[in-house]
Amino acid sequence: STPAVGAVHAIAIKQTETRDYACVVCHNHIHTTPPPPREPKYYDEADNSFCYVCHINFKKEPFVLQHRAANIGCSDCHGESLPHADDEDNATAPMIMYTKQVVNASCGKSGCHSEKRMKKVTSHKAWYAAGGPKGSDTKTGKKYCTDCHGMHKIDERQRKWDKKTKILIWRDGHDVDPKDAPSTQPSDDDEMGMDGMGM
Repeated sequence: STPAVGAVHAIAIKQTETRDYACVVCHNHIHTTPPPPREPKYYDEADNSFCYVCHINFKKEPFVLQHRAANIGCSDCHGESLPHADDEDNATAPMIMYTKQVVNASCGKSGCHSEKRMKKVTSHKAWYAAGGPKGSDTKTGKKYCTDCHGMHKIDERQRKWDKKTKILIWRDGHDVDPKDAPSTQPSDDDEMGMDGMGM
């Protein structure tokens, strides 16, 4: 099976006590009849190797595996982020970051996980009954897509940025004064001359 299917089965095995992860939720054909044919794969898996150079912890994360199997890579959501990748001091933010408040809208955008499709998923019924993206599951209190679908975050961070302004606000355990944060553009004083000496 694909890594994405394996990830879904791993979650189902851990949560056997819930009806949402019963085999028949996905495999709802009657056992006396042959299962439906497998969906043909019309796409390649996304290549995230460029990002794994630094973010190796995401290589086996279920959230990433499921998206990668559908040819949705890191850059599809976070942009190419080349300045971020090139910055060895890691002071430059990725091109696109998400606050909690925009996670659901991002996941539910057209062509991804539309509300119409998601309302058909058994495990989402309680969530939508409480108001969907603006509400939460009344039993668990879970409110955001990422509350259930993968801890898509870095466990031990060395840098944090304001997700709206992309300004570095925290470095190696300490708050950063935005005025002291390194600029991604060299100042006139920092530029080097042809001889390697400051001009």
